[in-house]
Amino acid sequence: MVPDAPLGPHARALTAYHAGRTNALPEIRTDQGEPVEECPVEVFFRTELYPFEQVAIDRCRGRVLDFGAAVGVHSLILQERGFEVTAVEIMPGVAEIARQRGVQDVRTARESGRYPGKAWVQLSFDGKEGAPFRELYIDSDTARSHAEAAGWELEVLQEEGGGYTAMLTRRDG
Repeated sequence: MVPDAPLGPHARALTAYHAGRTNALPEIRTDQGEPVEECPVEVFFRTELYPFEQVAIDRCRGRVLDFGAAVGVHSLILQERGFEVTAVEIMPGVAEIARQRGVQDVRTARESGRYPGKAWVQLSFDGKEGAPFRELYIDSDTARSHAEAAGWELEVLQEEGGGYTAMLTRRDG
């Protein structure tokens, strides 16, 4: 069997859920020796935030770029709070779902290049596997170094369970 595009299973699962199939459940495999993990699609359609997301949302100001917006969970919440939000998504069908859900400014971007990551990831949905792809995990010090080199400041807002929530702010001048 020829594998699907890397994110194809994810896009198909989101589309199935949006169309009413509430049991859509894609699977995630990694090269890290972890068991196959099911990814409940309803989390992409929720209206309440996790605590780490709330920390980030509460710090938003001005215009907001929601990169990797998927179906618009964060964009919709920010719009309700009066923010001007631009949602960016690389999967055209998923971007269309965000529009249908009410996200006002949705843009489709192209994936630009591959970056070295820590894990190979492969998604599947309804028995059809996507091609493996690398998922980038980057520690906050490395992210800060890259951000500063590009003219941004990175502030870590919260660290928990090996992950973190950070805010990027353009440096003046």
